Amino acid sequence: MKKLVLLLFFIPLLMQAQLFRGGVVFGVNFNQVEGDDVSGYKHVGFNGGFTVDMQLKETLSLSMEFLYTVKGSSTGSNFTLDDRLFSNTFRYVEVPLYVQYHDPKGMSFGAGLAVARMLSLTHIEDTFETPEYFEETAPLFIPAPNNMDIGILANVSYRVKPYLWLNMRGTVSIPQFYERYSFNRGGPAGWRNNSIYLRTVFVFSALGKKRK
Repeated sequence: MKKLVLLLFFIPLLMQAQLFRGGVVFGVNFNQVEGDDVSGYKHVGFNGGFTVDMQLKETLSLSMEFLYTVKGSSTGSNFTLDDRLFSNTFRYVEVPLYVQYHDPKGMSFGAGLAVARMLSLTHIEDTFETPEYFEETAPLFIPAPNNMDIGILANVSYRVKPYLWLNMRGTVSIPQFYERYSFNRGGPAGWRNNSIYLRTVFVFSALGKKRK
């Protein structure tokens, strides 16, 4: 956690260097968790934070973000096989690092990794919060989720103005962050976050060489 705080402190300093662009980003997440017997991106969260973009070449850049993001899963109005309605919410500090290609028409395409640390979690079953859900100990599942999550990401952005970008991102966890008995599978199943981000990016620093 101390490293993340230091990173947040140094982001404004990085944005003063040449060839760096800095900005703020915010938007919504549509989430699901692979392995929890629920399908569909029915859980809606949000994300927001800072972004820094370092230009490597005329059409290539390295980007890093420092985000607060809310992920999870939800049954919505559809009951599971064991007759349950529930939602899980996981709140993370997330640091994505990725390479972007910028074409002359204002489109950008990127790919990379996102490292996240869980700050808190909530399980709601039949409208009631159930804190003990992730604290149970029994055969076939782990007592508590892993606080760390590492995922791959794919990114596409469109430049509306030099200071305004629209962004869509997909992320998928690489390792499982939890394991629990699955009624659909008839045995233990690993959980992995899957999220789609829709976001707006405001660039408030553009020093050094400008892209054409």
